[in-house]
Amino acid sequence: MFNPKAWSNTDLMLEWIKHMYTLSSKYPLFPRHSTARLPRLLSLDIFAGQKTKEVITSFKALKCTTLFIPGSTTGFVQVCNIVVNRSLKARIKDLADQYIDQNEREWVESKYTVS
Repeated sequence: MFNPKAWSNTDLMLEWIKHMYTLSSKYPLFPRHSTARLPRLLSLDIFAGQKTKEVITSFKALKCTTLFIPGSTTGFVQVCNIVVNRSLKARIKDLADQYIDQNEREWVESKYTVS
């Protein structure tokens, strides 16, 4: 489910919806023991691969409304991304930097890849 060049696109978004989001959204929060799929709201950034008709239609089929947040508004709209995830992202960055330092030769020789 990943692009070899680490770029995302509509095809990867559709795969994510099919294999990840669909499964996670099958479990309703309320009412208890219901098998009905409740409507959901998902906020996304304005990445072009997420704004295609195919992606929006796929979300609608799952009773999910998409909300596209304008650029530079993450701090206002996605508070968890700023407050909660900041420490997680910092830890990931530290581990990535550590890996690069330990594998500097591969980095210099351009053998270090996303995979």
